[in-house]
Amino acid sequence: MKDKDITREHEKTVSFLNAKLLKLKGFEVRTDLFYAHCSGGEEDYWGLIGGKTSPQDYNLEYPERRTYIVGGEDLAEEFSAPTQEIVLAWILANYGVFIEIQHKYNHFTYRLCTLNRDNFELKPSYTPPFRFGEGFDTPEDAKDAAIDYVLNNLV
Repeated sequence: MKDKDITREHEKTVSFLNAKLLKLKGFEVRTDLFYAHCSGGEEDYWGLIGGKTSPQDYNLEYPERRTYIVGGEDLAEEFSAPTQEIVLAWILANYGVFIEIQHKYNHFTYRLCTLNRDNFELKPSYTPPFRFGEGFDTPEDAKDAAIDYVLNNLV
């Protein structure tokens, strides 16, 4: 892939579990994509839906039920599905935690640093245990694990 081919479409959204945690932790940024609980037909499932800013932009037929209609199916609940980069910026801005992705021995890991807002220095605050041959296969997997750790332990 050439640099000119890189667009926002190539950014990875956070996992469904992290999107749900973000909502619980007060993340209220509307995104182009969202996870929605779809019911209808024979099964319920969570789907990643996009193209509009919110479920309300779709064909809303039953506002009194607070469910949303997308492709003929009811969406009873939804969570913004931001890109990992948006979440990293949100965590830094709101909690002063900088997430650094590191490459070690053909694997990726992360390190958390605390931002000193007085002098804007970063101080390492947490590095997960790392053993040779272990870690994450992609930087995106390491980011998702770091986001999960911050949301479950620091926010």
